Amino acid sequence: PLTGLSGMIAYRQGALAFDPKLAIGAESSASGTRPLLAAQADAVLRWAGGSLSAGARFDASLTSRDQFIRLGLESTLNLRLFQHLFTQLTGGYSVGLSGPAGSGYFAGGGLQADFGRVQLGLLYDRLWTSAAHDPQVHQALLSVGLRFQ
Repeated sequence: PLTGLSGMIAYRQGALAFDPKLAIGAESSASGTRPLLAAQADAVLRWAGGSLSAGARFDASLTSRDQFIRLGLESTLNLRLFQHLFTQLTGGYSVGLSGPAGSGYFAGGGLQADFGRVQLGLLYDRLWTSAAHDPQVHQALLSVGLRFQ
């Protein structure tokens, strides 16, 4: 992965893409477990062994919009493990827009399968929020994305 990154920098041969994703999962905290829907849009710089992306993410409760809605900025590093399988490291900052959702930093990791235009992912995120009743939130998400070059 790092050989491909150094080659991309040396020869300036990275590929740029736009990658929208939709994810469904669950969010768990001290106040309980809730179903979650997340939509994300990223600008992606790809090279032979991985990619680096930055974009915006929208999280909302599936049961009630009064529970939480968050908007965040996220950055992701993908590194090839084996053929179409990549490890995924994420981090960013999320702002609570409604309900008791607090604002704060998040970090996570997971796996992504890249099939060319289509990506499937499994991600775990941990949020450290400013909400007094939910200072730590855990999310597990299953995502599908499309790549546009």
